[in-house]
Amino acid sequence: MALMYPCPGSLRATATSVQVQKAPVPIERIMDIESSVRDIPGVYRSEIRAKYEWCVNRLMDGTASWLGFNSANGANAAKLRYAVNLADESDLFRNLCATFNGSIAASIQTTSMLTSSMESGIFNCYSSTIIIADALTRLGKGVTIVRPPSHMLLRGSSCAFETTVKNPERAVSGADVLYSKYLYWNEFGSDSLLYDAYLWPISTLILSGQDARAIEYCIEATKLDAGRYEVVTQLGMMHFKNGRYEEAIDFLNRAIEVNAKFDFAWNQMAIAELCLGRVDAAIEHFLNAKIVHNDKHNEWYSRGVSFTALGRSEDIRGMHESAVNNYEIALECYNQAICAGHDVFEAWSRRTETLGYMGATEELRKDQEVVSRMKEMLQTQRRN
Repeated sequence: MALMYPCPGSLRATATSVQVQKAPVPIERIMDIESSVRDIPGVYRSEIRAKYEWCVNRLMDGTASWLGFNSANGANAAKLRYAVNLADESDLFRNLCATFNGSIAASIQTTSMLTSSMESGIFNCYSSTIIIADALTRLGKGVTIVRPPSHMLLRGSSCAFETTVKNPERAVSGADVLYSKYLYWNEFGSDSLLYDAYLWPISTLILSGQDARAIEYCIEATKLDAGRYEVVTQLGMMHFKNGRYEEAIDFLNRAIEVNAKFDFAWNQMAIAELCLGRVDAAIEHFLNAKIVHNDKHNEWYSRGVSFTALGRSEDIRGMHESAVNNYEIALECYNQAICAGHDVFEAWSRRTETLGYMGATEELRKDQEVVSRMKEMLQTQRRN
């Protein structure tokens, strides 16, 4: 069962610890799902799987060598497992980070799937987390999969591991940093990656116009865990980004049916209604998005402004990877500020500014349209 952790400070409830699990990564089924989405021929699937096994073995051998063994396969399994779990966790994760970005020569790209990463050597948080989690669980080290909004990373018993950060010193930190870095997150065992294997390709299917297949994958993911609503939310957001606002509203409604307190879905549905010119419906959804503690909005908004400023500062200093991460956190802060009752126009204008810094041209254009419609809505309210 997943636990959702809320944001830090006065907005965070006491978190219940999750036992670190050693469930195996369901790699065969993950590969099958992605291969089906990408229509990869059977023979080529074997080649991709062989490349994957080489990468996992390279990570395992690098860890074994670091611990004083000749190789992972040649070592006594019980002794290696004991050594892995006895090692300082932060040092263990840093060594894996160095091996992953050195020997495997990984680079990061947000749109990669696991199979495409095996072909290109270009990884994202999804594919890098799978391969590193698999290596660790095969070595006998328990980890959990942490799922903040639109992101994925690893957590051990005491450390968090950002698998897309290339600098080992920055990639690994104490697990408590999750409370300050992310607004909320879900935490799952490694076996839950099968759900994510259905979730991740949905955007690929929608962008290629394969809506029917995307819905099929949504249904399959829901069969695995009906209590999670990321898939239908993802479908709703992808429809929104493609200008299909009616479809977006339909899927966001489904997410709300699972969790009526899911303020993000209420907020996005309001924006979709706004884009359709249905001002009254938009206002109703914005009101539904407000939560009990309305003073929460100022803290969210202030955090958003701070993360935008931090990202801008890092951009100027050439720290582009870290800057993008902070921009993404800022965007989520502005979303939460709107949900909590902050001035919609002010927060959304800040969103637009941040997207401009990120160079997200298409999203920026859509946000500018939303801001324009908000101006019209405000003018209408003033006239009435």
